Amino acid sequence: MMSRRGHGYALLSLAALALLSVNLRIPPIAISPVIELMRADLGLTSAAAGLLTSIPVLCFGLITPFTSLLLRKIGVNHAVLYCLTGLIIGTIVRSGGTLTAAIGGTVIIGAALTIGNIAIPMLIGRDFKTRAVLVTGIYTASVNVGTTAAAALTAPFAEIVGWQLALANWAIFAVLALVLWVIVYPPHLDRPRWMDAVAPEPAKPVSKERAQFEELSTATIPIAIVKPGDSRGFRPYAWSVAWLLAIAFAAHNLAFYAVASWLPALLSQSQEMTPSQAGFAASGFQALAIVGPLLIPTLGAIFSWNATRLMVLVSSLWIAMPLGMLVAPSFWYLWVICGGMAQGATFTVIFSIVIQRTASIDQNRKLTAFVQTVGYTLAAAGPVVTGWLRDISDGWSGPLLAVLVTTVILAVSGIWAAKSRAPAPGY
Repeated sequence: MMSRRGHGYALLSLAALALLSVNLRIPPIAISPVIELMRADLGLTSAAAGLLTSIPVLCFGLITPFTSLLLRKIGVNHAVLYCLTGLIIGTIVRSGGTLTAAIGGTVIIGAALTIGNIAIPMLIGRDFKTRAVLVTGIYTASVNVGTTAAAALTAPFAEIVGWQLALANWAIFAVLALVLWVIVYPPHLDRPRWMDAVAPEPAKPVSKERAQFEELSTATIPIAIVKPGDSRGFRPYAWSVAWLLAIAFAAHNLAFYAVASWLPALLSQSQEMTPSQAGFAASGFQALAIVGPLLIPTLGAIFSWNATRLMVLVSSLWIAMPLGMLVAPSFWYLWVICGGMAQGATFTVIFSIVIQRTASIDQNRKLTAFVQTVGYTLAAAGPVVTGWLRDISDGWSGPLLAVLVTTVILAVSGIWAAKSRAPAPGY
């Protein structure tokens, strides 16, 4: 039976991961409710304003290979310090009140978030591998808690203190996450503070704390230690499963950023809502994403659903949103529910497959970097392409058809990746 102290250590690890995750999408989402105020004060064109929301996504794709190398060199514990410090600095700089500060701060934020995108899947694979689906769900749900809060609270804050302080205030959460991270995951270690080795040494006695962590492998919140391993023969670009996961992730993110960018305007025009009503309705898309990641481990545990069945479910929910908005727009609330649940759950399923199909932390790092590089680079075009289609079609049919095609691509590639048993090259 595990002691309260052992359970406390496990919960503290999850708390550190969750608080880090909360910060990973607040900065780009927080801009949307106050973008018109920023345009007025900074004299931005629509293109420049759009750049402030697309820069982080471009960073996710373009900087990921370099971030992956950084993580290999200094480790997860140390790298996350750069992530959270960068978020604090970038959030404050972006609120400086000039165009240069806004762009410069956004670049810093994008680079910092890229580190977090790679670090968290590696951390889950290292410390929570035996419960990867559950902990990935907690991670994704935590991210969506942050996005929902940012979407709902930034505009009211701006009415009281102005958009600059409203955006800068979100740095407080990064400060809290930084403090907890240093307590739980010191940068000079490659494990939690209280673990005295990366893997058990059978010939040597282990500490009481270490034994408690090993006991977690069969407890409610288990932690399993995975050795770094040698992945010199592992080449994601030569593996069909890696390409299928990358395509699925790209399609998922392209659909997400397209919907997140244009849903308020779509609801305002098609349902004759006021801007505030449309914004509140669209926030459900973010809020419901909290449910999706928690649904996945529940289905896996209760019904023993494998990755293929889970991918069929989440891709079907994704397809339902644009299809429903095209054929039955009056039921928009139902389609928002489907899309919101799908966008949170899809991330969980994809990266659960990444974790399950890799045999070491370094393989995890390489595959995660490859999937995110392809996915986020393509996803940055989502809001631009859907906006262009809206202009040339003078309505929402064009953008919705584009999102529908994208979600079908997600379904085909994601289900194929989940079912594939193609071995990784070099292993």
